[in-house]
Amino acid sequence: MVNMVRGIVQQSLYIKVSDKMNSTKIKHLIQFIIFLIIAALLFTMNTHLFRNNNWEQQHINGIKNEHDLDMVCVGGSSTFVYWEPFLAWNEFGMTSYDYATDSNRPAIMKEYIKSAIEKAHPKFLLIDLRCYTGDAISAEDLTSAEGGLRNMTDSLDLNLTRLQTVNDIMRFYDGFHDDDEDPWSYYFDIGKYHVNYAQLGVPDNWKHVFNGQYKSPYKGFEFITTISYQDFLSKPQDYKTSAIGKLDPMSEKYLYELLDYVKKTGVQALFVAPVLPVDKYAELQYNRINQIVSSYGFKFLNTNDYYDEMGIDFSKDFYNSGHVNVYGAEKYTRFVANYIRKNYQIDDHRNDSNYDSWNKFYEDAHQQDLLLKKTIDDVIKQKNITHSNGEKMQSETDYLRWRELAEDTGFSIVCVSKGKVPEIDARYPWNISKGQDNIIRVYSAGSSVYESNGTADADYSGTIGTHSIPIIANSGDKAKIIISDTEIPITDSGLYIAVFDNGYNELMDAIKIGEDGSLRHIK
Repeated sequence: MVNMVRGIVQQSLYIKVSDKMNSTKIKHLIQFIIFLIIAALLFTMNTHLFRNNNWEQQHINGIKNEHDLDMVCVGGSSTFVYWEPFLAWNEFGMTSYDYATDSNRPAIMKEYIKSAIEKAHPKFLLIDLRCYTGDAISAEDLTSAEGGLRNMTDSLDLNLTRLQTVNDIMRFYDGFHDDDEDPWSYYFDIGKYHVNYAQLGVPDNWKHVFNGQYKSPYKGFEFITTISYQDFLSKPQDYKTSAIGKLDPMSEKYLYELLDYVKKTGVQALFVAPVLPVDKYAELQYNRINQIVSSYGFKFLNTNDYYDEMGIDFSKDFYNSGHVNVYGAEKYTRFVANYIRKNYQIDDHRNDSNYDSWNKFYEDAHQQDLLLKKTIDDVIKQKNITHSNGEKMQSETDYLRWRELAEDTGFSIVCVSKGKVPEIDARYPWNISKGQDNIIRVYSAGSSVYESNGTADADYSGTIGTHSIPIIANSGDKAKIIISDTEIPITDSGLYIAVFDNGYNELMDAIKIGEDGSLRHIK
């Protein structure tokens, strides 16, 4: 009996001790889990706080706050400055979003689409294939492509989609086998940005951390306000061909992978080439893309085959040679949206009260659109005035009146003297004085680019204008002015001045001031 009692007591004590030990272990485990959760939250918070948050981040993260999208547009800059969600809503009743970042690369296009589907569940995809053209894809390394890659990866949340995206990048660029690369900073970008202390003062960073309201105000579209780059381009000629070109091998490989994935999703998709001043080489590549896309049963719309149908005005619709402005975006969006309406089934929600917020979105975006158009119109007006001044110069015989026209800040000016600047009371501009010897002056938009005095056979090479037009200028006995491929004839002594129109990208006039003060046009 005593032994039995003793056994019962011992067993009871063992159970109590065991329970206590188990309880301690469970407690420590819970504490450890809590620690990991807090550490993960702090790590994620710091990641967002130190990142270079900009419109790329807004495009990628802002889609999480959109819950009624019919369509997601995927690509690079030729997506987010081309497709206007506010116009597609107002004229077609489509709800859409530009899920795109600058300098997008073929290696991660599939991940863009995967991420867009996970976040927005769209019925339709508009996929811009511009990044698959060109020759440099296979030659890229992780360093040269870094800007475009980080625009995407640094914008993603720390999740499995981001992990897969980075894995694809490393697979394409072989990032783990190059000593010059830093692959781990793509997985954990805090390693790259942890010294960006200035970002701690950015309100949007904190907003993103604490309430997730990191929205893109125009549904991923960007109003480009760098109006100084309003370009006067020419319509391409003799570019159309039915011949099939070749793509870079890696571009083609990743295009096939992209199409395989999109096919598996079952989501409707239209593949598109954005409107540009293309050449025959680009057209050959787009024909190959069309061949591949069509083989999967998808449509490919090369908008460059429809300049006239869109009403593209190359003197007004582009802010540079690679991107449209809001005038061009409006024409592109209207044309592509109309094509989608005719070939696919997307509902018109304009009479549905559940979509009333889109009307407010349209009004806000429309006002910004009108403001920017007015600014562009003003810039074009001023550039046309400059060009008109250049045309007047060509027939002007009085130097003082000619000089007044030439001081328009829309010009670049190149001056050289062979020997001394003529001793006349000409009130020379551009920091030129009579009697100076063997000078070179290069001015652009009213500001000095280069000045040289008194050095025989001095020479300068550089660029002028918004398109970085190459120039060569020599003074003295070897006096020379070459702008692009045009050489100004310089023979005897005197001051020679060439005038280049930065807006129209055109040599407007070239003159010689003789020792007697005479003006002679020599262009």
